[in-house]
Amino acid sequence: MKSRFVLGVVITCHLLVFGVFAQESYWSVKRFAAEDGLLDANVLSVQQHTNGVIYCNTAKGLFYNDGSGFKQLPIKNLSYRSLTAFYICSNGTLYLSIYNKGLYQYNWSQKTMQPVAAISGNNANQILTSSNWALLFTRGIRVTAVNLKTGTVIQDPQLAYEKNNLAYASLSFNDSIIFIGRKSGIYKFQEGRFQLWKSTPSPVTALAIFQNQLCYKTAQGINRYNFISAQNTLEPVDFDATDILTLSTDAGSEFLIPESKGNYWLVNESASELWHTAKGRFKPYLNRLGIPQGIVNGLYKDYTGNVWICMAGQGLYVIWGSAFKSVIYEKSDPELRYLNVETYQQHWLIGTNNGFLITNADATNWYRAGHEDAYFKKPISSIAVKNQNIVLSSVYGARETEYKSLRFNNKNFSYCFEHSEKSITNGSTQFIAAAFGCVLKVHDNKTDTILNIPGFETRIHDIIWYNNALFIATSHGLYIWNTHLPKAQLQTGSFAQKAFFNFCIVQQHLWIAHENGISNWNIQKDIAFKPKPIDIAVTKIRNNASHIYIASQNGIFICTPDAKIINHVTQAQGLPSDYVYDINLMSSTIMAVLPGAIALADVSDLIKQQTAHPDLSIQYHNTGQIDWQPLTAGCIMDATQSRITWHWLKPEFHPRQHLKFRWRMDGGAYNYTSESQSECLIGAGAHTIEASYSLSTGDWSAPLVQTFYRNPTFTERKAFKIGLWIFIVGALIALILLVIYVQGKQSKKQLHEAQTLNRLKHQAMNALLSPHFIFNSLTSIQHYINENNKLKASEYLAKFSRLIRMIIERASHSEIALHDEINRLRMYLELEKERFNDKFTYTIELDAALDINTCTIPNMIIQPHVENALLHGILPKSGSGHIDIQFLKTERHVCIRISDNGVGAQSLKQHKTHNSLATETINQILTLNTKINGKLQRVTRRFLGAQQNEGTQIEILLEL
Repeated sequence: MKSRFVLGVVITCHLLVFGVFAQESYWSVKRFAAEDGLLDANVLSVQQHTNGVIYCNTAKGLFYNDGSGFKQLPIKNLSYRSLTAFYICSNGTLYLSIYNKGLYQYNWSQKTMQPVAAISGNNANQILTSSNWALLFTRGIRVTAVNLKTGTVIQDPQLAYEKNNLAYASLSFNDSIIFIGRKSGIYKFQEGRFQLWKSTPSPVTALAIFQNQLCYKTAQGINRYNFISAQNTLEPVDFDATDILTLSTDAGSEFLIPESKGNYWLVNESASELWHTAKGRFKPYLNRLGIPQGIVNGLYKDYTGNVWICMAGQGLYVIWGSAFKSVIYEKSDPELRYLNVETYQQHWLIGTNNGFLITNADATNWYRAGHEDAYFKKPISSIAVKNQNIVLSSVYGARETEYKSLRFNNKNFSYCFEHSEKSITNGSTQFIAAAFGCVLKVHDNKTDTILNIPGFETRIHDIIWYNNALFIATSHGLYIWNTHLPKAQLQTGSFAQKAFFNFCIVQQHLWIAHENGISNWNIQKDIAFKPKPIDIAVTKIRNNASHIYIASQNGIFICTPDAKIINHVTQAQGLPSDYVYDINLMSSTIMAVLPGAIALADVSDLIKQQTAHPDLSIQYHNTGQIDWQPLTAGCIMDATQSRITWHWLKPEFHPRQHLKFRWRMDGGAYNYTSESQSECLIGAGAHTIEASYSLSTGDWSAPLVQTFYRNPTFTERKAFKIGLWIFIVGALIALILLVIYVQGKQSKKQLHEAQTLNRLKHQAMNALLSPHFIFNSLTSIQHYINENNKLKASEYLAKFSRLIRMIIERASHSEIALHDEINRLRMYLELEKERFNDKFTYTIELDAALDINTCTIPNMIIQPHVENALLHGILPKSGSGHIDIQFLKTERHVCIRISDNGVGAQSLKQHKTHNSLATETINQILTLNTKINGKLQRVTRRFLGAQQNEGTQIEILLEL
């Protein structure tokens, strides 16, 4: 304990003597000009909307930046250089001060100015609001109050009492009270009344509020003044306790912006220089920030703490604040590079490329150790604390100090091994890692080589004793050695063929830094950081009780103990460089070792920094329009808004902040874009849109989920759709019926034409039958005449004439009554019987079920078959024959059978070349009738007897 106290005292004494290093705050600066859409470089004032959008006033009008560049706000009838000031209320209302005219309110949808109050000679350069009042402030002259409801104008009453009591500054507090800095003190304006709030011995030229303090500037300095709010009134508290910061003569200002820890930004009285004060010391900063000298028109601090500078003729600048409030460097040695850092008794021990440095906790005093020793003029590869002593490793070996003195030289260093990268001990055993491929084990003054990689290509970066084994990180893989192994062995799998840099034990787990990120040895896997595994070399891993801190080539990752990212700190978040060699922690402070500087920050500031960005919001408009509307929960869109352009509003102005968006509708697939606008089609009804953003860290924010409803158009309404479906179905049914009707009509027409045609064919065929019979009968009459049998010929001719009359009367008919057909058939058979000298007999049988008066059959279908039976069946037979004709009735048919006992099939053989015109015509008639009526009509023939020579039977089947 005594030795540690002595070492601490020695370090402190040296630091007080050898403080040669500089310490400054760090900011990054961005200029916005014409290339960013800001078409006028003479910026008069700037203000931020509650949605994060930045607005600025120029001679050409009002410009705004939503993170995607500046665009001009369309204002109808706004002339050049007429806009002198503007103000955006917390509810989004925009007021405009127009030169020599007065106060106007901007109509966001119509893009027009609506007059609020006419003020002749108006030249206000600032507008503030308080409840129902607006205050137009003309800096260094007067204030004018306007009632926003009635338009009543109240000219500055203080100037009426005292003409020299000019107004120099104004400040709005909670949109309810306005403070005014005047020659005689601070005045309060509330509900249309001016009241002296605090008298001051000199004019109040600047006002600002920081946390619970009112900051105001007088000739005596900057006063930070506590106050309380009671019943919407403000009262000063304990003026004697006010913290006064004395200013130099040229640091007077009408613009004042307080920062944390008592720091201020302000502009000098001539508005030609920007000053910054830290711990009571003032420094001019335009040149330091890279801003050319010029006139400063105004300062503004946005919601995230960035400072905006309005420059006359140079554009608009923004200064990003940084959690790293101190950056340390040595101006006398520009080649100095910081490599690593360790802590000891509230001191930082820093290794460089040219020796070893020590500084106190806040890095205000520095000591460079051992200038006279060449050992310290080489890069320090690692620093370790062993038994209250300091162990340094470099190309000259690993050396250990004595604890009583900090005068480092060869006498109080124990030589260990040349070209040492790192040295550790485990009990009485010392392990020394050389820079190029060699690890030694020193025990009881005996040295063994446990790893020796040939050549100089493999570099050893770190070693650690963990779980009774030595882990060795090299540029070509991970090696492990234990007491059971003669030599260290190269690991396989994901722990081979990559460069490993550092080890860290977190909650008894071994974490390994490598060229692709970090890995957990205990669970044998790489840790994937969103949105993908780190493809960046991780140089160092540190930890405390609650977090893991990772130094990499892409900034600092702050993670939970299970490696989930809390924040990713890069240059976009204020880190001076993205390449970080090493990090370490001392209490609540983190030190980052960068190539040319060292940065200090409070850990809590880095963790809180992730929430210091404005939230994502969504605006939309119908494609083809320019009027943006905020998308709020339960928003109801007009029916005409079907093609929507979404505007992802996430104002980020840092050039290194790579902003991306992803969004989806109704739970569908994500759409990814780096543009601030996206277009899509939406249907009527309720919808849900989900959007999130990603900064340079690659992590996606918690999604913003909004539900909205789009009113249906007339054609999208349910009643219209039902009616449309009914109409479509009805039209289809009507069309089908029309088609059926037309086709039926056409079918009937075709059927009628076919029936007519068939009827004409039928009649023609009947006409063929009649001459056929007539020819045969005339032949018989001729026979009688030839025999000179006049009586027979006369009788026969009388019967024949009656038969001919019967045939002619029915010749045009396609059907005939069965009664008429039987009579005609009897007369025919009688004539034929007489002609053939009673060669045959015949019988005609009628079924009792047949009504011969109503039943009809096709005309002339029986006689030809009876004639065939007589001529080809009976006549060739020796002896007489018989013809039997039967008319039968079944349930659905009339059956006509014509049977003879003639020669049968023999007749077919004898007359096989004979083609009976009559029988063929009958078959055609019956076939046509079947087609026309759809009822079966057919003729069948069969020969009787075993030898088919005992007669023939013809059967005519007619369907009823």
